[in-house]
Parts: sequence; structure tokens; C-alpha cells
Amino acid sequence: IAEFIEQGHFYRHLKRMRQMYAERRGFLEQALTATFSPDILRVNDQAGGIQLCATLSPHLDDAAIARAAREQGLAIQALSDWQVLRRERGDALGPNGLLMGFPNICSAEQAKQWVTRLAMAFAGA
Repeated sequence: IAEFIEQGHFYRHLKRMRQMYAERRGFLEQALTATFSPDILRVNDQAGGIQLCATLSPHLDDAAIARAAREQGLAIQALSDWQVLRRERGDALGPNGLLMGFPNICSAEQAKQWVTRLAMAFAGA
């Protein structure tokens, strides 16, 4: 492993992965912004990673949307799942949003299909 790192192979691998994940994040972000108005869903800025965080309108129930998304075959997590104090009486106690992984989204077309399923989850929540 030390030789692999010393020869620069690990650095090149990381560089390729960063570029690939940035492209895939872009596919998902473009599909989301084309489908949802910013007052419903806003993609948060972030530099890197393999998950995209989107903030939802406070009147939306992120947990219900995440459940409906899972029924559509999407692995999405509600930000409210991370709150120490959970929702009470339907009022958000903290950030209201969704956490979405994107490494398996390989094209703009695939992102559009994925977001179409997410829109169906919004309608069913």
C-alpha cells in the first residue's frame, strides 16, 4: 500500500473519484432544480461527498416524503431523522429536508428518471 501511495496511484484515484462524483452530483442537482421550484426544494451548496442535501419548505413533512420515496425504491433519508428533538404536532423543530446519495446516478437521463420517482413520492406523501 505504501508503494501504491508513494507512486501517486492513490492521489490519481482520488482525483478521478472527485471528478466522477462531482459530475454525478451535477446530474442530480440539475434534475432536481428543473423539477422542483426553489420554494419547495432547494439544493444546498457543498463541495464534495457522495450525498446531496436538499432543504424543503417548512410545511412539508420530510419523514413522510422519505417514506414515500423508499416505496418508490429510492434510498432517501429525512433530515428530521437526525434531530435530537423530533417533530411535534407537524411543526419542524429543525432543518426540514432530504439526504440523497448520488454515486449510482451515471447520466442526466438516469437522474431525470430518479427525480420523476421522487416527484411521485412528493405527490404520495
